[in-house]
Order: sequence, then C-alpha cells, then structure tokens
Amino acid sequence: MSRYVKRMLVSTWLCVPLIALPAWSQVDSPPARPNKGGDGRLGIVTLPKERTLILNNMRKYLVGIQTLTEAVADNDLPKSIEAARSMGSINLYDLRLMFANDASIRFHQILFDVHRNFDEAATEAEEKKDTKVLLKRVSVIMKKCTYCHETFQLLDTAH
Repeated sequence: MSRYVKRMLVSTWLCVPLIALPAWSQVDSPPARPNKGGDGRLGIVTLPKERTLILNNMRKYLVGIQTLTEAVADNDLPKSIEAARSMGSINLYDLRLMFANDASIRFHQILFDVHRNFDEAATEAEEKKDTKVLLKRVSVIMKKCTYCHETFQLLDTAH
C-alpha cells in the first residue's frame, strides 16, 4: 500500500464523527488514572513536525487559559468570552497523525471534546452574562487536560 493511501486511511479514520467518545467526555470529569511505578503513559507516535505542531498548540492553550483567568478575575466578560472562543472549534487545526493507534485516536477524541467544551462555555457565559460560569466550565475542561497529560505522551520517530 502506498504512503498516500495509508495517509488517507489514517486521516479518514481520525476524522470519523466522534461516536465512540469515552463515557466521561459527556460528564464533568474523566476518571482518575493512577500512575504507579514508572511513567506508564500511552505513546502517540508522531513525526517531528506533528509533535512540534501539537506542543505549540498546547502552549497556546496555556496562554489562553491564563488570559481567560485574568479576564474573569477582572470581571471582564467580553475578554473572557473571547479567550474561551479562541480555544474553541475555531482553533481546530488539521492534524493527521501518520501513525494512528488506539492511543492517538483517543487523544484526538479528547482534543475535539475540549474544543467543543470551550465553545459551549463561551456560549453559556454569553447567555448568562456571567464570567463565573466560564471559570466553573474551565475547571471541568482542565480535568480533561490533566487526564490527557497523565495518560498520553508524544513519541518522536525519525522518518
């Protein structure tokens, strides 16, 4: 099978509608995952450029969370909503991991879920005209971020 065909199959698989989201994705927080004796995280094999893209986006999210938190502390509703929306679906990027496995598919599902959660949080805060709504929703989203960081690790491969 050619590289192109493999990439198309992987891309198609990763873009399948997220029917099989983990059960916790629809509730407030993911289950606790103890990590005893060593790292124990699941590997997501990436090309160096894929790993760089993912890590750059994670850093953008840290900045977005900081901006949102500061705006909420200042009770600045428009700025806090803007910060939440900047981390929502509008910020989805085309990530087609070359080496798909169960871990990378689960990672992708969480990624889409987090983007959707930021959109929902911004919409709810806008409707209720309350910055505290955002803070509560972000605390739930951050549980998913923590779960993801505890569960997965990005592994470079030289190709």
